This record gives sequence, C-alpha cells and structure tokens, in this order.
Amino acid sequence: MKYLHKFDNASFPLPADFYDDYKGRPALQRQQITVAHDLDIRYDSKIPCDRS
Repeated sequence: MKYLHKFDNASFPLPADFYDDYKGRPALQRQQITVAHDLDIRYDSKIPCDRS
C-alpha cells in the first residue's frame, strides 16, 4: 500500500499498438478478446477505480 497513490495524478500514453487490428496476421485476427475492446479498468485492474 506504500505506493498505491504514487501515480494518482499521472497520465500514461497508450502503446503504439493499442488499437492494432492485426492486419496481415490471420492467427491474431481469429482471437476473441483484445485489450482495446475488452479491458474494463473498473473491473480488470484489481484495485478500486472510480473511472467510468
């Protein structure tokens, strides 16, 4: 808990490939879950978050 609030006021840029559509990579195109479409910070971060 020592560092829980260390980054409360920080902003982090999204990785360059966050919205990657996997064009030209058929095996990746078949996957069902993606970070861009399925990650929900309110539930998946494992810590309380008031963002909607």
